[in-house]
Amino acid sequence: HAVRAQEDGPRHYVIGFSQATTVEPWRILFNDELRAEAARHPEIKLLIADANDSVAKQVQDMETFIGLHVDAILITPKESSELTPVVVKAMTAGIPVFVLDRNVERLRVAVTTGRGSYSISIASAASFAWFNVSPMTMATIWPM
Repeated sequence: HAVRAQEDGPRHYVIGFSQATTVEPWRILFNDELRAEAARHPEIKLLIADANDSVAKQVQDMETFIGLHVDAILITPKESSELTPVVVKAMTAGIPVFVLDRNVERLRVAVTTGRGSYSISIASAASFAWFNVSPMTMATIWPM
């Protein structure tokens, strides 16, 4: 994928995040928290793209991540139906896609999360099992 380990060094990962917009304060906070967490892990490079509330821009951002051969993609889709084809394209290219906030129209994504619920956590675990992710660590984060 995008960044390969040195023969004798640790593996590095590039994660793309396709954010639908940053006009809502919670999305800005989400970006900030992702950056802070990525900064704690020198083996991870986080790329964040803001679609500025534009489906066309978000499709372009996803195409860019696919072209970069990132190791994984997080996406908060602006519109489910219009972003489904590019999400499927990423998955077909072997890039796991983690859909946040709202789903896309097919179930080939690695994980879909949304407003907190126990059933979402169970579905996420089942998705990881379906993709045969091993070893697997699962965390559920509940708002306070």
